Amino acid sequence: MCNAVSSSGLNNWVHGRVYPVIQTRTRNGVTQLLLGAGINSWIRATDVTRETGTPPPPPIGVGDRVRVNQGVRTWATTE
Repeated sequence: MCNAVSSSGLNNWVHGRVYPVIQTRTRNGVTQLLLGAGINSWIRATDVTRETGTPPPPPIGVGDRVRVNQGVRTWATTE
């Protein structure tokens, strides 16, 4: 269970923190990353940056560490 999600979406304390990517998938043409370290929720790859802050070559993969961008409001869904 992810305690980073409230009924209104993503909690503010998640923004700017770094999490490991533990799985990736593509749904409806959108790449999603499963974040670990207690988060255990899917997020769109476009809603994070790599920990280093430098734009690396895509794609982000398992084992990379990513930072949740400011202003992200929702987790990825299975829609």
